[in-house]
Amino acid sequence: MTLLLLSACADPEEAAAEFSDAARYGLEHFDDEEANAVAAPILALEEQIYGTLDMESTVSADRALSIEVLTGDEITAIDHPDRDPALAVPPMALARISAFPISEHVRVAMRDDLSPMEPNSPNRYARTLTDGADCWADRGCLFLRTTNDVLKENALMQVGYRLDKDYRWVDLEDGRWAVAARSWMPDSATGEDGGTTLWQSYTFEIFVPRDDGGTLRLMALWAETELSVDPGEDVIEATQLVGIDDIFKTHDEWLSENP
Repeated sequence: MTLLLLSACADPEEAAAEFSDAARYGLEHFDDEEANAVAAPILALEEQIYGTLDMESTVSADRALSIEVLTGDEITAIDHPDRDPALAVPPMALARISAFPISEHVRVAMRDDLSPMEPNSPNRYARTLTDGADCWADRGCLFLRTTNDVLKENALMQVGYRLDKDYRWVDLEDGRWAVAARSWMPDSATGEDGGTTLWQSYTFEIFVPRDDGGTLRLMALWAETELSVDPGEDVIEATQLVGIDDIFKTHDEWLSENP
């Protein structure tokens, strides 16, 4: 873990205002019914990722951006803890290129158990597909809704919690269809040690098809966590970056091993 943290400890490049606005807009307008509802922010994110980040780098910090805090407008449509969303810091976004097409990531989204491919939750990541299970995979409907029973385990914590996560298709209006995802905790959760609390967490993700058949992935994260021992914001940020990158890598490894 130490070496991984060192590789991510460089401060992520400050995001351009457009980048932060696009990520937050996607979170806020996720449920809009139009097929192209969040196409513009996804295209803006795609352009800025390729234009500002070193996507060939194996160092997560080279593919990371700091983003702006939430204002509250972005989460009015979802149940969430009664906390100031501006406390969900440090916000960040990480991108990575997957060699696998979107259809394979859709296959992952349809699973009822993600523990084999979630490095921070190897012992429990049970899912219930509550809406869209019979129509979403082949774009027969726009939305897939899920609830998830998760046990998060890493160097800083062990906490069980409920995570709601939705997926949607997005018509980019250039011949491509992307996938966006939004996750959040409806309630705060405290670990068995009594000193670790996940107060709130929100993510906005995109899966964008590439000309080479792969997928551009990005996850923007806003989280407020209280730890029994405060390791400092730099360590928290580095741990979160490594955690996101590990998710991306482990998903690809699972897809490679389970064609």
